[in-house]
Amino acid sequence: MAVIGIEEFFLKVRDMDKAIEFYNGILGIPLDKQDNERTYLQMDRGHLVLQIENHTGRHQGGGPLHFAVTV
Repeated sequence: MAVIGIEEFFLKVRDMDKAIEFYNGILGIPLDKQDNERTYLQMDRGHLVLQIENHTGRHQGGGPLHFAVTV
């Protein structure tokens, strides 16, 4: 089994607007979709998910971030 690439980076953020400004506005990662607690940015292979701290949503990956690889 070999790693093909990064599937997902999942980051907790304190200020969604500032995080979007950095990752989308400065780094240029395209915005894909957004809801009340998370924002998805589409990378060439996979995506970056920004999730607001103290969220009530379904994802409880633990820690300040997680990532997944495509194999």
